[in-house]
Order: sequence, then structure tokens, then C-alpha cells
Amino acid sequence: MKRISKIFLVAIFFTLTLVLFSCQSKPNASGTLSVIETTRTSVEIEARITDKATSEDSQIATSSVQVRVYLKSDGTQAGSAAAFNDSSDESLGENEAKDVVTITGLKPDTMYYAELVCTVKSELLTLSTIDFKTTLTGDSLDNPIEIKTADDFNKIKNDLTAYYVLANDIDFADANGDKKEHKPLFSNSSSSKFTGVFDGQGHTIKNFKQSDSQSFYGFFGYLSEGATIKNVNFDGVNIDSTRYSDTTGGIVAGTVSRNARIENVHVTNSTIKISTSTSQTSRMKIGGLVGLNEGGSIVNCSVSTTTIDITAAQYLYIGGLIGENSNTSATEAGLEVADSFASTEIKVRLRNESTSFSEKKEILIIVGGFVGNNLLDGYITNSYSEGTINASFQMELDKQYDKKEETSSQNDEDKKHFDEVIDTRYNVEIGGFVGMNSGFINKVATSTSIDFTSFDAYVVDLGLIAGVITPSGRLQNAVAIGAKQQFRLVLSKEDIKENEDLTNTSSENVTIQDQPNPDEITRKFNLGVVGRNESSNATTTYAVAPSEVRMSILINNYNFKGTSDSYDEFGLSESLLDKINSWLKA
Repeated sequence: MKRISKIFLVAIFFTLTLVLFSCQSKPNASGTLSVIETTRTSVEIEARITDKATSEDSQIATSSVQVRVYLKSDGTQAGSAAAFNDSSDESLGENEAKDVVTITGLKPDTMYYAELVCTVKSELLTLSTIDFKTTLTGDSLDNPIEIKTADDFNKIKNDLTAYYVLANDIDFADANGDKKEHKPLFSNSSSSKFTGVFDGQGHTIKNFKQSDSQSFYGFFGYLSEGATIKNVNFDGVNIDSTRYSDTTGGIVAGTVSRNARIENVHVTNSTIKISTSTSQTSRMKIGGLVGLNEGGSIVNCSVSTTTIDITAAQYLYIGGLIGENSNTSATEAGLEVADSFASTEIKVRLRNESTSFSEKKEILIIVGGFVGNNLLDGYITNSYSEGTINASFQMELDKQYDKKEETSSQNDEDKKHFDEVIDTRYNVEIGGFVGMNSGFINKVATSTSIDFTSFDAYVVDLGLIAGVITPSGRLQNAVAIGAKQQFRLVLSKEDIKENEDLTNTSSENVTIQDQPNPDEITRKFNLGVVGRNESSNATTTYAVAPSEVRMSILINNYNFKGTSDSYDEFGLSESLLDKINSWLKA
């Protein structure tokens, strides 16, 4: 009997020990998982935890909580994400937390299961499990992912190779009509490269703004190789920011990569205003549609009733449609810029009061009504530009060289260096269609007013069609209509008439002052249908001189007559001919 009692007591002891151990190991928290959305390659899951213990007794560290995803077929782990790193929902109780995680890199049309796991006293515990299946939606234009709200755009990053369609117009304005901030969707990082297709189906995206500093401005930001954007309109967009390093920007995208395509995309009623400090040495490539085209196709696109206003310090490449363009010849992969137009107001200010000529800095403005800089392999055809270009180039050169000083060996050396730098490094290239052309431009037209102001620029090439054509450049079958247009230069204070109203001109903020303008230093200005033509290729142009021409007496090498007496043989499209006739009748 006594032996039985001892055995019974021992059994009770072990039982109590197991119960106590079990109670100590049992977590004070429970959790749930729910699937919000699946795509072809990702899942979005909401995870919740309720911790019944006080904060002092809590056994679960939220830093240990994870959502893990496994293949249903063999249990192979396919991905994971930390949860509860950011849980600020004010509706949650004191002992509750939730988080939404996205896990990418999954296989389409495949069964998975997810686990909510955490660590309790060095032991990994599973609080909840849920099954889900990825979809095939987005694998083709016949089975696309629909974008219906502004928030839906942020989900594109979960499947960067899918097909997307815009189901309706999207207005980013809030209830008060104020524009809503929208960060560029994509960048050139490996985790944010979009190579899919976005079809707007003719709908409009409107009333967003960008005011934060970005490397790639624009709705999409950066378009990677193979990306396609088509059939979408942008209206009422406002980009207004300060930037301190290299920048590309446009309403649609900052940079377009090789073999990407933008087709049937139109921008209206928008503004781009970007500035940098006066001492900054950054490069700005800004266009109404895109800032830099590095080898993509841009077809049947337009920018209209849009203003581009740039203030910077050193390098500017500005165009009504494209800031800088490079694709390939039409015979290679059909890459081109074609059947497009820009109707814009371009304002450019370049100021660099801190420039020291001893540093031999290159200062460069390249501006075109359609494209700023068309590089060696840039191909543009059947397109036109219209509007205004107002540019101002002001520097404090009198601080660098004072002609009033008596001649001395040091002064002679300063003057020689000043002459050398000015003649080779400080350039302004402005054209009604293209600022600088090193590629092939064929069958284009322009009707653009140009207003340039500078008391101290020394190398300037201005043209109704092109500022400069480099040795490799070709310009064929191009028409410039100057009827009702203005070609105006303010080169020194003597060119400003007494009591002249400069409101809304590029001279608006210019302080009239005595500038050195030494007689020994030749200021180089080339004006005409093409400002400066260095190409040996035949240039075929037709031009109607501007209605108003105002130039300095320093200019004597201008000619606003084209190389052809008629454009009847240019083979222009009906749409271009209609546009030219409208300019002539205006």
C-alpha cells in the first residue's frame, strides 16, 4: 500500500511538472493570416497578432515575427518577409499589432501555403497557416491586370513583367481639388525595373504632382529595356522641385531605355519647373514627355499647352518633347521618334555667379522646340514643334577680367586664358526644332519664336530649325515658318530700348549693367535657318523669315532664307502639310 502511494505521488509530481512546463512554454499571443491579393508572381498578406500578456511579461519579440511562404507540393521555402516592423494603426488595441507584407518571386498558377512564425524562448512557433494560389492574370494583353484606383499603381511593383490596363480615368486630386503627390513608380534598380506593358486604353491620368528631389522625374520615372507604355493621356501635371545632381525628367518618364516603347501618349496642361543652385555642376536633361531617350521608340506622342521652366548652373539639355535623344537608325529594329509634336513654352535660365575661369568649367545650353540634343544615332521623322523658347545666360564675367586694367604680362596671360575658355567652353545652341543635331532628322516642321538674352555669352548658335548641325548630322526636308513669330536677341544693354517693357520675356529678371566685352575678344554668333552647319551632308530646308527680327549690330552672318525655294518635293505627310498651312494662314 505504501509502495502504491509512493508511485502515485511520483506520478502526480511528474504530471504537475509537465503542466507547469507547458504553461511556461505556451505563448501569450495568437495570430491570424489573411490573403489580400495574389498576382502571377507575388502575394500580399495581412498578419495579425494579439498578445494577452502585459508588455513586461510578453514572451514574443515582434522583431522575430515573420511570414514565410512554402510550395504546397514539396514544402520548399519560396520566400519570407519580416512583419510588424511598421505597425501604427491607431484602431488597434494596446496588445494588438498587424502588418501587411508582400512576397515576390513566386511561380504563376501555383499552390503555396504561408506561415506566421515567431520565436518564444529560443523556440520557433507557428501561430497561423493559410493556403493560397498565384494567378495567371497579367500574362497577356488578353488577360491583363486592371488598374482602377490611384493606389493600384503601387501594386505594379509586385509584378514588373505583367500586362496592365487602365480601366478608367484616374484623378489624383483630393476632395478640395489639390493635386496629390505621386512618386515615380520605377527606377533603374534591379528590384524596380519595369519591363511589362501598360495600356491606358485611351484613359487619362491627371492632377498629380512631384515636389521631392528625384533622379528620374515623371509618372513612371525610369522605363527599362522592353517596357511599353501606350494609349494614355496625362493632364494637369505639376513637377516643381529643386535638384542638386544629375537629373532626367519628363511628365511621362525621366529616362527611356533601349527597346522600350512609348506610343500614343499625350500630355496637356502641365508644367515642369526644376532648379538647382548657382554653383552646382549637374546635368539636366528635361523634356515635356521624357528627359532622356537612350534607345527607345517614341511614336504618335505629343505635348501641348505645357510649360518647361528650368534654372540651372552648368549643363542643360531641354526639349519640348525630349531633352536628349538617342535611338538607332530606322533600319535597325525600327527604333525611331516619329509622328509626334510639341507645342510648348520653354523658359531656360542659366546663372553661375560663382564660376571661376581658372577652373575651365564647360557651360552649355542646348534647347530645341522638339528635342534639345539629338545624338549620333538619333532618328526623328514626320514631327513638328511650335511655341516659344525664352533663354537667358547671365554670368559675372567682369569679376574675371577687367579691361580697364593697364596692360601687363599677367593681364595678357589672363586675357589669353579668358579668350581660350570662352571660345571653346561656353556654348549656347538653340533651335526651333532641335538645339544640336548629330543624328538624322527628316520631314519635320517648326514655327517657334526664339528670344535669347545674354550680356556675356561668347559662342551662340541660333536657328529657326536647328542651332547647330555637327559633322555627323543630317537635316533633310525641314520647314520653318516664321510668320507671326519673333526672333529676338538682347546681347548688351545698348540693345534694350529706353522704357522698353521686358515683362514676360527672357530679359525680365536681367539687371542691366556694364559688362567688359573686351574688343580683343570676339563674340561668336551664328544666326539663320540653321545657326551653324558643320555637316558635309546636304541640308534641305525651306523657311519663311520671322515676322519680327531684332539683333545686335555685332551680328552680320545671318540668313533666314532656306536652301530650297519650295517644300513641294519634300514628301511631307498630309498632317504636316495641314499644320504648315495653318501657320501660314495665322
